[in-house]
Amino acid sequence: MICSLVIQYLKKFQKLVKRKKLIDIMDKILKLLKEKQDNSYGDFIHKLTPTLSREYFLGVRVPDIRKIAANLSEIDKQQFINELPHKYYEENMLHGFILQKE
Repeated sequence: MICSLVIQYLKKFQKLVKRKKLIDIMDKILKLLKEKQDNSYGDFIHKLTPTLSREYFLGVRVPDIRKIAANLSEIDKQQFINELPHKYYEENMLHGFILQKE
């Protein structure tokens, strides 16, 4: 009885740890994107896609997104790809560049 409770607890703990790592990776990637943010470029991209609200555009230029994709570790890439849906346009672009390299 106690053994099965311990096993259940360990499984839940492993899931929490895995989720925490995923959140850390998503925060890391979002931080990298926001460091390259250009609001005027975000306004420009928004004008090209008026059906989406401005809040979904950070304003990161394509060469910067490609550099971020190239510099991510394979583990980060896999975990980022598996975490859907993405909120920002640039995250979707990053997703595509990661898939393109595979």
